[in-house]
Amino acid sequence: MKLEMKSVMNKYFFILMLVMGTFIPGTINATHIVGGDISYECLGNDFYEVTLTLRRDCINGAEDAPFDELAAVGIFDKTGKKLDFIGRLGILYLPFNGADTIKNNIPECALDGDLICVAEAVYVGQIHLPFRERGYVLTYQRCCRNGTLNNIINPLETGATRTVSISRESQLECNSGPAFGAFPDIIACANEEFSVDASATDPDGDVLTYSLVT
Repeated sequence: MKLEMKSVMNKYFFILMLVMGTFIPGTINATHIVGGDISYECLGNDFYEVTLTLRRDCINGAEDAPFDELAAVGIFDKTGKKLDFIGRLGILYLPFNGADTIKNNIPECALDGDLICVAEAVYVGQIHLPFRERGYVLTYQRCCRNGTLNNIINPLETGATRTVSISRESQLECNSGPAFGAFPDIIACANEEFSVDASATDPDGDVLTYSLVT
């Protein structure tokens, strides 16, 4: 199976944000997202377990913006069309399963007194997805990033997208998707070597390929 790390088309973002704004209670202007990923496991008989991992800044984000109790994952085909006949208006709501603070080694370059904290939440849910020749695209989006970022334009108005595709072949073979490993170190020191293991593992033993995009 091929794993591609790439941006989701803007139409996914536009459609899903409209859906989230309509059906999810509470604010959606949290300022804390720092990373995450989404994966799926085939359970058989067209049932899938979807796992979303979301990471947030414990300190520089808004204090009144805890993790959502439900994470809304939009269900699309590969043309960007939302599949309203799946679930409730094409949305899979994943329940919040709790959060933990990630323990990382803080390098010597970090200034004394710097407060560094990242929390990780996991959302897990199951859904029935009948066979479709064009497969499925599962997409989660959430606003916003931290205002402390200086390499992103308007970080307080910029969200994050996590997406995974279930291909025709994956449906026929009940093939599960790959999953990424440990979260990389929180801090990278300027002018020093920095190594990140961005590899993933596949429960079915499939070959994974990688590509870099802008």
